[in-house]
Amino acid sequence: MSATNKVTNMDPLTLANTFATVVQLVGMFKQEHQEAKDANSQKFIEWLDYHRHEDIKNLICNTAALQSEVVNLLRQDSAVILAKLDSINNTLATLLSQVEGFQGISKVLLPSAELSDQAVSILSQLVASNSRNLIYGELPNGAVLQPEDGEPFFYSNHLFLSDDIDTLERCGLLTQRKCSSSNLKLYGITRAGAKYIETVGGKSNSSQENPTVPREVI
Repeated sequence: MSATNKVTNMDPLTLANTFATVVQLVGMFKQEHQEAKDANSQKFIEWLDYHRHEDIKNLICNTAALQSEVVNLLRQDSAVILAKLDSINNTLATLLSQVEGFQGISKVLLPSAELSDQAVSILSQLVASNSRNLIYGELPNGAVLQPEDGEPFFYSNHLFLSDDIDTLERCGLLTQRKCSSSNLKLYGITRAGAKYIETVGGKSNSSQENPTVPREVI
């Protein structure tokens, strides 16, 4: 398998962890070479080799797109790199908060980064529905939360429904699509979203109360 295919076929958690590691190593390298004018990609590869980061070195050397991104990172200010690393770590912690064996450490290190049971349930129901799209909207008499063709989804807490949808989108598990309605939003499940549900085992919470909600055609 080529290095490019290896990256493409990584599950979302492994991919996020790999990206976080690359950005972190670039940050460490730049901190050690703050005054050096020759802190380029070749020097970074040599630095990886010296510190025995063989897997990361080989992945970068054999993946043209990743090489290009590493070069871009090396050109950026260290503060910018650290800000990106914080963002990646936050997303990774959010995803791991629902993965068995990682919940505890995720909540201890970044307690504010959490993917709720309700959010996972919504994503799981979308996968199970075999629908490509999720219809969501806040209306005066309730919320619309359902696949394009199917019954409304179960949810337990209307107050945080919008926040859960936003978190799923921010983590790349849902993607917003064009919608002809001014009152509703349309979200599509991503490949990463489907793989994430496989990873966490698919929580549907089907026993939760399903509020009576209005239905509106897009």
